[in-house]
Amino acid sequence: MPLTLTPLPKNVGKESCSSPYTRHPNVVFGGKSENMVKSFVAAVFCLAAISSTGCGAPKDTAASSSPSGASSAPAKDAAKKDGPASEKPAEKKAEAKATKIEQIGLSAMLPEGATVMKGMDATSAMVSTDATAVTLSVAKDTDPKTVEQGKDGALLGDKGRGLKGDKTADGWIVTWENTGSMGDNYWLTMRREIGGKGYMCETTQSKEAQRKAAIEVCNSLKP
Repeated sequence: MPLTLTPLPKNVGKESCSSPYTRHPNVVFGGKSENMVKSFVAAVFCLAAISSTGCGAPKDTAASSSPSGASSAPAKDAAKKDGPASEKPAEKKAEAKATKIEQIGLSAMLPEGATVMKGMDATSAMVSTDATAVTLSVAKDTDPKTVEQGKDGALLGDKGRGLKGDKTADGWIVTWENTGSMGDNYWLTMRREIGGKGYMCETTQSKEAQRKAAIEVCNSLKP
């Protein structure tokens, strides 16, 4: 049976998902099954409306309800603020305190954990810290008394170098280096006069920093 449709107004399909033919007086369906035809036409216009307008649903609903990047930005800012996880604060140097060295009757500034052991005789001690090790002793008559004697007693060997001798406010210090089977050696012989009595500080280390730390221990000696 023939179906005759009249042109639609320009605003058709913009109001809802219903067919404009249900309200247009010039539609002629030519016979029976008018309700079926009306339903078919309504479905066609609804599909057309969905494809063009989303059937009345706002286009930006999804975007407004779940903004992209809203949760990622604070996380990035927090990461920058906290800094790298592997970054660690610098370790503080162990605080030194006056420690009595019974073998020589003096005190030395030593860090926590330092050990003091008896030396070669009753008037000498071996002091060990994380930074160095040094032998402290009461000077004997056979020990060098002047900086020149200290330099003469340096065990330079075949590969000795860098021999230096300097006077200090209360004594002198002699340093030199040589190379042995285990590598470089940094030597120290130091004498101090404290309370009218001589004291010796001696060590051999594998690094310059260790020798400097031994000099610090010797310079800290007090009655």
